Amino acid sequence: MSIKNLNIAITAGEPSGDLLGSYLISALKKTYPNAHFFGIGGPLMIDQGFTSFFKQENLAVMGYFEVVSKLPKILLIRKQITNIILKKKPDIYIGIDAPDFNFKIEQKVHRQGIPTIHYVSPSVWAWKSKRVEKIIQFTDNILCLFPMEPPIYHNKGGNAIYVGHPLANQISLNINQLDSRQLLSLPNNILVATLMPGSRESEIKYMAPLFLETAKQLFEAYPSIQFFMPINNQKNQDLIRKIIQTKKLDFLPIRLITETDNKYNYLAASNVALVASGTATLEVALCKCPMVISYIISPITHHLVKPFIQTDTFGLPNILLQERVVPEYIQENATADNLFKACQIYLDNPKRCQEVIQKFYQLHQTLRQDFPTITTQAISKILHQTEQ
Repeated sequence: MSIKNLNIAITAGEPSGDLLGSYLISALKKTYPNAHFFGIGGPLMIDQGFTSFFKQENLAVMGYFEVVSKLPKILLIRKQITNIILKKKPDIYIGIDAPDFNFKIEQKVHRQGIPTIHYVSPSVWAWKSKRVEKIIQFTDNILCLFPMEPPIYHNKGGNAIYVGHPLANQISLNINQLDSRQLLSLPNNILVATLMPGSRESEIKYMAPLFLETAKQLFEAYPSIQFFMPINNQKNQDLIRKIIQTKKLDFLPIRLITETDNKYNYLAASNVALVASGTATLEVALCKCPMVISYIISPITHHLVKPFIQTDTFGLPNILLQERVVPEYIQENATADNLFKACQIYLDNPKRCQEVIQKFYQLHQTLRQDFPTITTQAISKILHQTEQ
């Protein structure tokens, strides 16, 4: 291995992984400017010079039925990318999140002596904690986003390091509603709600109708309210527009926020956000926007995973703060009436909003680590050990 010819394989299975992968590549390029990055990634990673052999969107699925219907294609892609990685023999392989997809690759790659890192610990603190003992067998290190995760692996003899969440560095610690509204030329005396139904097509089909029905109730109660909806690609924008037309909700004042807009300013400018559980809840918290978290999956999927769940909360901000700071509604409790009432508490109670915002500020401080340096040092350490 030489720094000049360094090859790094990465597989990221969904948009949140693409975002993390782009930060990771950007950090590594500063130490290894001539490194070549390849594998599976999305547009953000590709913008960093990454070579993706397959479209990332083919892997972004949710729920039992969608996974089953697309499983043959996903398994074929996994087999093909594994063969590509083994043939190219990279200096290191990094699997980002997507454990159901990446772990099998990591096992085979690690078995062939290729240093292997898993970036983003699965939620072993929430469900299926017995996975820890297996994970440490095929990884040389685990890059953890949250401070409570490394000790779980250390207790089983594994290597893990807390790197912080790169979003905490990207989003300003002092982002606030007043400044964001000035940047967006939004009056301070209007109400704004942001709707975030997810990034996967299957999520949007479940969550968008619910959020739009809630928006209808909010519009009826607060006629001057405006809505923003960040949507990550043209395909999902078309899907949202179709749902709006089908539900005959064209009259709602909704602006779709695209990739070219700074969605963080729109979030910070909002009085409240409706958010599908996942990384988006952390983005909203870091933007200091009060939120209501909701999630719906197919009844069969929920029935299958429920026995393995070890926590009574599923929103990242609540888990990280170790208290129910914002309301959560899942499955049969995820109704437009419940979401409307939860939003109303924020819209009618500025004091409650300030309490939540202060909690989010504290969380932001905790997650704000020197991500580029920590990750680069962890990866460099493994590379140098291999070189010796």
